[in-house]
Amino acid sequence: MDTHVAVGSVYANASAFGITLNVLAVWSIITHGLKQPFSPVYILYLQPLITDIVFELIYLCYLAPSIIIQANLIAPPVGHYLSEIVDLAQSYCWFNNSLSQVALAVNRFIAIVLLRSHWFTRSLSIGVSLLQHLAALFLAAALQFILPCCRHKDKPSVNTGSFRIEFSYATFGYGEIVLPGVPNYAFAYVNMPVKIGCSVVPLLIYCSAMGLQEETSLGRGLGSSYSGIMGQGVVDPSRLVDGLNPEEDHPAAEVLTCVV
Repeated sequence: MDTHVAVGSVYANASAFGITLNVLAVWSIITHGLKQPFSPVYILYLQPLITDIVFELIYLCYLAPSIIIQANLIAPPVGHYLSEIVDLAQSYCWFNNSLSQVALAVNRFIAIVLLRSHWFTRSLSIGVSLLQHLAALFLAAALQFILPCCRHKDKPSVNTGSFRIEFSYATFGYGEIVLPGVPNYAFAYVNMPVKIGCSVVPLLIYCSAMGLQEETSLGRGLGSSYSGIMGQGVVDPSRLVDGLNPEEDHPAAEVLTCVV
């Protein structure tokens, strides 16, 4: 079996498996999670799951077959425009998932550190999600079509090309297309700040939340915890799911859920 056929088959199977898991997660949230008293946080959980499904559908239906045949599924010029749309969709999914990490981290900070979980209502969570999708779409469009990243050095007013990503059939991955010797403003002013911000902000928030929980646990004392565990004996596993409110009873449980 040729390498491109093997890689394309692996991509297709992995994408199909990922779609199945994400659809099951979305269905579980819609049928059970949104009925819980702390349901607004599940609205935030839905956003990266939805874009993950879109991302994996692109791999399953377009990129994996293209890898196998080592060419675009549709010939130019229609195939060229389809490639542009696919590249835009991939960038949009990436930005949305990155912004989702920040939104979830801020939600955990408000609920666990500030102890103001009631601030995040359903309406606020829906509004944050809509703004997140709009911001991701704007960033993706700016990255691909708007930002003047590739201007001629002798004629700065002439835009000779735009930054975009393109799938390589040789390396089976995405690569950035820029003009040689031209500053990559798109990476400097869009990609890099988003990558840094969406990595550092959640890290700091989760570290502060876990540090606060550690201080709270030490303050309670190990003796009382041990006696409480021994006194309860065996705990019904369903209690851990149905009777536990992670935002009010045990905030540490929600922290671990988000981190995993």
